[in-house]
Amino acid sequence: MSALFIVGAGQMGRVIADLCRALGHPVAGFIDDAKPLGEIVDGIAVMGRTTRLEDPSGVAGYRFALAIGNNHARHRLGTTIRLNGGQLPPLIHPASVVSPSVTVGSGATINAFATVLTGASIGDDVLIDPQVLVGNDTIVGDGVYLAPACRITSRVTLRQHCFIGVAAAVLPGLTVGAGAILGAGSVLIGDLPDNRLAIGNPARAIADANLDDHSSYPASPRPTAPRS
Repeated sequence: MSALFIVGAGQMGRVIADLCRALGHPVAGFIDDAKPLGEIVDGIAVMGRTTRLEDPSGVAGYRFALAIGNNHARHRLGTTIRLNGGQLPPLIHPASVVSPSVTVGSGATINAFATVLTGASIGDDVLIDPQVLVGNDTIVGDGVYLAPACRITSRVTLRQHCFIGVAAAVLPGLTVGAGAILGAGSVLIGDLPDNRLAIGNPARAIADANLDDHSSYPASPRPTAPRS
């Protein structure tokens, strides 16, 4: 099995490195724009910048894993890798429970103790954190992030780039719009429109979501220069 490069060397990168070890995937190095080249993170060297991903000669035939918390940036980088001939195998932790009828897209990650039930569909570049439940026949769109212990019940549709916070819940048959955020601990009892932020129990939309392309975590943007 050929070694893969992990895109992102922050805390998410360390988690993905552990997941790769659990799956027996050797890691060649990190690709990261913030840490110094050559820095060692949990025994793995930072070996390049994300500009490498724009050059097919540095991507085609290589394998990658995405460790970027920001939904827009993660999906953008995953799309760039695929267009330039790179491979993004889905990473499914052996301690997760995933029905054999589930479809899992390129670049998707399912972490330990997550459960994905019958007939669900997981899109490209999705991040599913530990202890998440994805119910039967739910559709999880590209670039979605499901934070720890959230509960997505049956027949839910999560559209592209939305973010579901820690321990939040979405009741059956609902739709969460593209780029929307459901805050930690919230319970959604009605559809959430595109690009809106909802919090509370029951959850109510209170503001625009305002997701960007560079903050490290979707629900907590910070005033920094854009980065990948």
